[in-house]
Amino acid sequence: MAALVLVLPFSQALPGTVRLVWNVAIFVLFLICLLTWKVRRPIGGGWWAAVSGLVIISVVSSSGSAESLTAHIFIGAQIWFFVTLGPFVIRYLASLDGGARLLGIAFLIGQSISSSAAIAQTSGISTFNQAVLLGRATGLAGHPNVLGLLAGMTVLILTAAVVGRSGRKLVLVILLLVNVTALIACGSVSSMIATLVGILVLLVSRRVPLKGPVLLSAAAAAALWILSTVAPEGLLRGPLERIRQVTGQTSNVSTLDVREQTVQYAWEGIQRDPWFGRGLDHLSGLTGDQRTVTHSVMFRTWFQGGLALGLAYATIAVLILWITLRAIRRGRDALAAALLSMTASFSLTSAALEQAYYWVPILVALSLVDPTRSRPDSEEARRLQRRLATAVRDEPQRGKLVSRL
Repeated sequence: MAALVLVLPFSQALPGTVRLVWNVAIFVLFLICLLTWKVRRPIGGGWWAAVSGLVIISVVSSSGSAESLTAHIFIGAQIWFFVTLGPFVIRYLASLDGGARLLGIAFLIGQSISSSAAIAQTSGISTFNQAVLLGRATGLAGHPNVLGLLAGMTVLILTAAVVGRSGRKLVLVILLLVNVTALIACGSVSSMIATLVGILVLLVSRRVPLKGPVLLSAAAAAALWILSTVAPEGLLRGPLERIRQVTGQTSNVSTLDVREQTVQYAWEGIQRDPWFGRGLDHLSGLTGDQRTVTHSVMFRTWFQGGLALGLAYATIAVLILWITLRAIRRGRDALAAALLSMTASFSLTSAALEQAYYWVPILVALSLVDPTRSRPDSEEARRLQRRLATAVRDEPQRGKLVSRL
């Protein structure tokens, strides 16, 4: 699994056949683990059974309107594998000794290579036939938004490592700066906002003092300065210019308007047919311009997969919200909650549906949450622990007093 995760940051840019083999390899691994019963109950175990059933209903109910039945079934199968086997298999793999750490290291290596390529692209260098796209770096991800999502996840992981570890952190800080720079270079406003949401959840859940956010802001400012220094004039659009373009303040097409138009088109389609859906294949999902799919996971799933798939994704969203709120309240599972909240925020304005770069990080983040742990962080439990600690500490003194008497 670590080898597959290592390739994840490049998966969208792989040649068609190679990408198909990579996706099939994930599902074969899931099947092998299931057949050998190498599975473990994840957080929200019963919820996934309900989601699995809803996905099956969706695939059947929306098949009649699909433009390409073969593509529809293939995408439906992808989603079903991810939500049915994925949580249980990856939870098992992460629970092995060093399993979660190995997956994390593999992802950091792969994404840091992609982020380094993005920095090179800002200087006009083409990396593996990938270059800056309309002023936005793509890294090795094939698309600026994919680079932004994965670079943002890496920023969260490295921030958690820097905040949580003592001793030498030079390598971690360097990798953090590389990925922050790539996040800025990709020009994905959705990814930047989602990363800020994740960082906020991480810091609050970790009970980090003010020093952490200040250092993080300084690192981001340094990365921005480096980026603006090395990029040739006119080659790379800065974050402020990108925000202006997104919000329609420039002569370029406003991507915010495009997203709103796709959502409006999907909502009109939902109102005409709220039950069965248009089909899960790409052609069935095209909106009014016949080039773009719906850029909101909640509307896209309902529009293409019908009410059943909309409910399935809503169930996952509720689970993510519950994990996030619990992490904030209890002060634990901070990294998992940060990754989940970031991915959920990003998906609200993205074309996420069946992509592995979307699902695998969600499943890995879920695997970090242990559903079997007790609740030692309740106020009553903390009071009891303090009383026991006091009693144990005072017991020798009481023994001495009794012997003197």
